[in-house]
Amino acid sequence: KNLNTTVAQDWCLALQRLIRIKEEQIQSANKCRLRLQVPGRPDK
Repeated sequence: KNLNTTVAQDWCLALQRLIRIKEEQIQSANKCRLRLQVPGRPDK
């Protein structure tokens, strides 16, 4: 058993999960920004 390999795999998975969450946050932020930029829509 190689402990380093297991730790590296866990770290990779955690990193990918963090990146996916961050991408979703960025996408929703972009949607909000686009919604704010559209004029003539009293959307609250």
